[in-house]
Amino acid sequence: MMTAAKSALLAALAGLLSPTGEPAQPEPVAGTGGVRRFHHVHMNVVDPDRSAAFLAGIFPQTRVTILGGLTALRTEEVFILFTKVDAPAPFSWDTAIWHIGWNSPDVAGDYRRLSARGVRFSRVPAPGSTSADLVTPDQVDVELALGLPTRGGSTPTAFNHVHLMSETPLCAADWYVRVLRLRRGHDTGRLAGDCRVPSAPRTEPGGLIRGPAGRVFAGDIMVVIYPYQKLEALSATPMKAPAPMASGKGHVLDHIAFEVDDTRAEAKRLRALGVRIIEPPRVRGISGRRSMMIEGPDAIRIELVETADPRGASPD
Repeated sequence: MMTAAKSALLAALAGLLSPTGEPAQPEPVAGTGGVRRFHHVHMNVVDPDRSAAFLAGIFPQTRVTILGGLTALRTEEVFILFTKVDAPAPFSWDTAIWHIGWNSPDVAGDYRRLSARGVRFSRVPAPGSTSADLVTPDQVDVELALGLPTRGGSTPTAFNHVHLMSETPLCAADWYVRVLRLRRGHDTGRLAGDCRVPSAPRTEPGGLIRGPAGRVFAGDIMVVIYPYQKLEALSATPMKAPAPMASGKGHVLDHIAFEVDDTRAEAKRLRALGVRIIEPPRVRGISGRRSMMIEGPDAIRIELVETADPRGASPD
């Protein structure tokens, strides 16, 4: 006969495991916290002024500015930040950050206009296609996608998404919802009760693997997560010997950032969830804002930038 104490012990042990027998994921800490909105994408480039001017010339609604002492491109309420490096940073597709994208009301027209100016495209719009990919001087893939309510962005020409890769895209999407409290979008390929869904075959044009895919939103910016493509950068050529996904530190696409109310409170909440804090909260640069760096799924570096300004300085 099982005693009450033994029943309680077994119940507690069961709570440590998921239905698949793997360690159960902790539930979010109750109370306030989490991400307010998407803040920036951080790049390492040889010539920040050139990099910012290139994107400003593609997207006329943007403007070049300074944020925290760094050259930046402001696009609506999102920033692209540029850190100057001495030599071109790696742009291989073996990190979680794949590419970034803006809305376009006329993808084919933009392709004709920009290619006539000498802008290089890694993927041209096929007949009936709603997207294309251009390449920046720093070898960054930038997608132009027809603006739709489900694709993010505040206007038909706004910055609309960051495209990530993951060994387990649906598990990564669950992490962003559970840990950072992003809003869940429409997932594809999810099986009931399991986020570890095998990748679809490589049958799409351009060698892409489109499923399973997770989608989450930080404000109006979509973070879409596809399977790790294992493609050579800016090509449809599979890697000869794909390695595990690496940290983006030092790559041209170094990290992404979200805005939160209080980094010190977030640090406490995230530690309770077992999140690795790479750099604790501190005031960085000359902006007066406090920020911290954490590690997310697939070794992605995520900066959390505080909304409040402890010195009363202007954000930009």
